[in-house]
Amino acid sequence: MSRHQITPSHGMPRSGFGLQESVVTRRAVVIGLVLSILVCLWITHSTYIGRSSTTPVAHFPAAALFPFVLAVFGLNVLLKKISLVRPLRSSELLVIFIMVFTASAIPGWAFTTYLVVIVGSPYYYATVENRWEAVFFEHLPDWLVASNYGRSMEWFFEGLPAGYTIPWGAWLPPMAWWASFFLALFVVNACLMIVLRRQWDEHEKLTFPLAQVPVLLAEQDSDGGVLPSVVRNRIFLAGFGITLFIIVWNIASYFDWIFPIPIGKQFTNQVTISEGFPPILIRINWLVLGFAYFANLDVLLSIWFFRLLAVLQEGILAQVGFTVSNPKAGLSSVTAAQNIGGFFFFVVWGLWMARRHLQNVVRKALGRAPEIDDSDELLSYRRALIGIVAGLVYILCWLTNAGMELWVSILLMITVLLLYLGVTRIVAEAGVVLLDFPLIAHDFAISIVGSSKMTASSLTVMGVANPFVRNWRTFGMTTMAHIAKISDDILGEKRRLFGVACLSLLVSIVTSIGYTIYLGYTTIGASNFGGWGFTDGKRFLYDEIVRWITVPSAFAAADIGFLGLGACMMWGLIQLRYHFPAWPLHPVGFAIASSFATDHAAFSIFVAWFVKMIIMKVGGVSMYKKGQSFFLGILVAFSVGVALVYVVDYIWFPGQGHDIDNW
Repeated sequence: MSRHQITPSHGMPRSGFGLQESVVTRRAVVIGLVLSILVCLWITHSTYIGRSSTTPVAHFPAAALFPFVLAVFGLNVLLKKISLVRPLRSSELLVIFIMVFTASAIPGWAFTTYLVVIVGSPYYYATVENRWEAVFFEHLPDWLVASNYGRSMEWFFEGLPAGYTIPWGAWLPPMAWWASFFLALFVVNACLMIVLRRQWDEHEKLTFPLAQVPVLLAEQDSDGGVLPSVVRNRIFLAGFGITLFIIVWNIASYFDWIFPIPIGKQFTNQVTISEGFPPILIRINWLVLGFAYFANLDVLLSIWFFRLLAVLQEGILAQVGFTVSNPKAGLSSVTAAQNIGGFFFFVVWGLWMARRHLQNVVRKALGRAPEIDDSDELLSYRRALIGIVAGLVYILCWLTNAGMELWVSILLMITVLLLYLGVTRIVAEAGVVLLDFPLIAHDFAISIVGSSKMTASSLTVMGVANPFVRNWRTFGMTTMAHIAKISDDILGEKRRLFGVACLSLLVSIVTSIGYTIYLGYTTIGASNFGGWGFTDGKRFLYDEIVRWITVPSAFAAADIGFLGLGACMMWGLIQLRYHFPAWPLHPVGFAIASSFATDHAAFSIFVAWFVKMIIMKVGGVSMYKKGQSFFLGILVAFSVGVALVYVVDYIWFPGQGHDIDNW
C-alpha cells in the first residue's frame, strides 16, 4: 500500500477498496481476457469492415471504457441481484480494467494497421512506376516482410479465391520476429514507467486525470449499494441522459427521419480570424470534454490559450509569407517546429528534474541503498533496470541486423523514447485523451542529421520502422504509467499485475493481427478496408523510403532556428512556473499547441475549463466533487453510444458506418 494519500480533488479516492483479500483472482483474469478479446474483435471489425468509429486512437478509448461499464453496470449488478455468486470487488473490477485498457492499445490504427501494412505490402504493390524494387529492395530485410509467393499477399489484399485456404505460413516468420521486437519494446516502456512512477506520483504529484475515472466507477460503498455511489444521484443521470439522448437522436437522423442535433465530433464549425489565419475549430468531443474536467484548471487554461496563440502566430507569419517549414519532416509550419522544440526541452527538463530519484534507483539496483524501499513497485528497481538494458540491447541488435547502422539505431531509439516519454508525461499531467504531434520519430531523426549522411540500408529500415515510430498510443508506455498509478493507490499484489498486463497484451496482439489477416482473406480484401493505412498508407509508407534515398532532406536553417526558439520559450515558461507560484499558464500547453489533436480538442477543453472554473469559484472542492458525477455520466453515455452506433451500422449501414469517435 502506498505510504501517502491523495485527496479526490488532486488524485484518486481510496475508500471502499478491500486491500486484505486477493486482488488478482482467477475470475477477474478470465473476465478480463474475454473482454480484451472482444475489444480487439470489435475495434478491428468496426475500423476495417463496418467503417464505424475508429476508437483506439484515444489514450483512454471508448472501446476500453464500454467493456468496463458492462462489467460495473451489467455483470456486477447481476451478480449482486442473484446473490448466488459473490459480486466482483472493486479491486477485481480494476484488474479487469487494467487488462482491457492494455488490450485496447493494439487493434486498428493504434498498432495493428501499420504492422500488417508494412509486413504485407512491399512485394505485392511494387511497380516499375514507384521504383521500390530498383531503389531499396536489395536492402529490404526479407525476414521482416511477407513474400507474395503463391499469390499469398495478393489474396490478402484482394480476397481469397473460393476453394483456397488462408496461407498463414507466409505471415508467421516475419510476425514472429516483429513479436520479439515489440515484446522487448513493451518491456523497456513498462520498466521506464516503473522507474519514473515515484518521481511523477510522489515528488511531482501528477494528477493522472484519466486514471480517476475507472477508480471512481469501481468504488463501492460499505452500504452494499448495487451501483457505485458516484453514479447514484441525479447529477450523474443528467450527464448520462443528456449525452445519450443527443446520440440516440442523431442515430435516428441516419434514417432521415429527423434533423440531427449538431453536437459531437462529426459536427464542426470553423471560425477564421482573417484571411491567412488557420481556422479555429468549434466542436464538442464528448470523450475530451468528459476527461478534461478531471484535469487541473491551469493545465486546461494553458492548452486552449497556447492553441489560440499558435493560430495567431501562424496567421501573422502568413501575412509576411513565412509559413512553411519542412513538411517532409512532419513539421507543417514554423510554429509546429517551435512547439516541437519546446516539447523536447520539456521532456529533457523533466528527466533532469528526476536526476536525484534516478540516481537513487540505480543505487538501489546495485545494492548500495538498502534504505530505499521499492517493494511497492510493479517490479523491483533491479529488475526494471535489467529490463531496460536488456530490452534496448535486443532492440539495437535487431535493428542493426535488419541493416541499420548502429549510430542511426541509437539516434532513432532516443527520438522514439523521448516522444513516448513526453506523450506519456503530458497525458498523465494534462489528461488529454487525444494527443499526437506534427512529427514522426524517423522523419525527425533523418532530418536532424540529413538523409544524405545515412546509408540506403539504414533509410530502408527507417521506413520499415513505421509500426513503432508513431506516437499515438506509445505502445504500452502510457497504459503502464496509468496502471502503475491505479495499483499504487488502490491495489495490492502489484507484482502479479505486471504479469496480468503482459498476458493481456500478448492475447490482444494475437487476436488483433490474426483477425485482421482473417478478414482480409475472407471478406472484401484488405485493400478495401476502411482507414488511411489500407488505402493510401500501404503505398505511402514505402514511397517515403524512395524519397529519402533519392532526394536528400534535412532541416533548413528556419527549422533549426524555430526548434531552438521553442526550447528557449519552454525554458522561460518553466522558470516562470517555478519562481512565481501564481503564474497561471502551465508549460504543457505550449508543448502541444501545434498538435493535430489539440486543434480538434481545444474547444472541448475550453468548455471544460470554463465550467470547472465557475464550479470551483462558486462551490469550491465540494461542488467539484459533485460535478464529477455529471462528467462521468457523459463518459459512460458516450461509450454506450459508440457501441450503439456500431450495432446500428452493422445492421442497417454495413460498410457505410458513422464515425462518431475519432480525432
